Amino acid sequence: ESVDYERRVAIVSHDRFEERWDEVALPLELEQGAEVEGELRDFDGETALLDLGSGLLAQMPVRELPDSDPPSKAAHERIGERFPLRITAIDRDSQAIYVEHRDQWVESLIGEPESETLEFKEVLKGDPSADNAKEMTRQAMRTINAFLNTEGGRLIIGVHDRTREVTGLEGDPGLDADTIEKKIDQATQMLEANLANLEPRDLLNDDLDGLVTWDTPSVRGGTLLVITCKRGPDAGVNYVVKGKPEFWVREGSSKKQLRTPNEIRDHLRTRQQRTAAAGDAAPDD
Repeated sequence: ESVDYERRVAIVSHDRFEERWDEVALPLELEQGAEVEGELRDFDGETALLDLGSGLLAQMPVRELPDSDPPSKAAHERIGERFPLRITAIDRDSQAIYVEHRDQWVESLIGEPESETLEFKEVLKGDPSADNAKEMTRQAMRTINAFLNTEGGRLIIGVHDRTREVTGLEGDPGLDADTIEKKIDQATQMLEANLANLEPRDLLNDDLDGLVTWDTPSVRGGTLLVITCKRGPDAGVNYVVKGKPEFWVREGSSKKQLRTPNEIRDHLRTRQQRTAAAGDAAPDD
């Protein structure tokens, strides 16, 4: 219908929304629950407009912008700044995409109980002089392995699992760098190196790329490592420790190692049946 050259945004009519969605949103992998980044472009009353890419705009209350009190001048001075976001809803009828600030979303997760899809750990590495320093990282990797072999989930590192005190990567004695930026680099490099020990059980047909992602939001003055795991391949994933494969799953808020081929086969069969039942129960579009 029109083009806003200053914002580099094309405005399309309602009957082209699905076409526009297919052209722009799907290649950007935008869907409800997706974690994205958006550039602050404008304000409409108390609503902030953020560009998610290719001129696709999303809406969020201005009050959710960190350190912003609408309609303060400070908020308007942040136009052009990028923010970590999570898509909360997509309304095709009104051609609207709604988002929330991802760090606030992580804050809300800290208040939730541990579950099949959520776990907290205080440190990734721990005191290198302690006997269990390596075991700290292995336990984190076993949790990741369990999420992959069940229904996915999030491991949040830098939060005490009982008190929910935020210690952050700043409080991990195994990260000995002198700046938080360097600590983040150490933590993510350590994570990447250990992810190499995850191995698909069907080496011919399964690819683990993109199943484990991470972010480092700042919450309550601490920097967290939030590791997001998708549901892994149907054949399952092993975690290899000293050349020996381990197979972990989630049971409620805990992880459990399955040790026999029959246990693993039964678990994977049950998982497939649960997925199929959920698909059959979903309402038709």
